[in-house]
Amino acid sequence: MSDSSWFVVAFRVSSSQTQQAILRLMHGKSGITALGTSDDSEYFVAIDCVDRAKRQAVIASVQAVDPGAVQTYATATRDELGSSG
Repeated sequence: MSDSSWFVVAFRVSSSQTQQAILRLMHGKSGITALGTSDDSEYFVAIDCVDRAKRQAVIASVQAVDPGAVQTYATATRDELGSSG
């Protein structure tokens, strides 16, 4: 993977309050872009990370803020998928 690779993770979070807390936590962090959205009854956070280390830190941070958060999407590298390039 090159340094220009980005990873995306998305979570369904417990409430608008936890969504906002996660977005505040991610705000201004180098190599991380986060946004939130919702539908009628559910709240989501989508986060772009510049590398695997930041992705792991993001996942840990979201779980720390909202232990009930459910990861609903994540990109994977070829290595993680078991493919060769």
